[in-house]
Amino acid sequence: MNNFKNILITLAIIFLLCVGIYYAVKGAVHLLAFAGISLLVLVIIALVIWLFMKRDSTDDPQS
Repeated sequence: MNNFKNILITLAIIFLLCVGIYYAVKGAVHLLAFAGISLLVLVIIALVIWLFMKRDSTDDPQS
């Protein structure tokens, strides 16, 4: 009976670890996706600003 209890406890710990890892990975994926989207938006904004500045600087000498 004692051995059976130990097996149950071990299985419960393994199950909890699996659930914990699953949620940690899920959370990490969400965080990575959020960070990736944020970086992408920042890069796009920076590119737009850079293009506007470049366009302004190239327009100035011509005019």
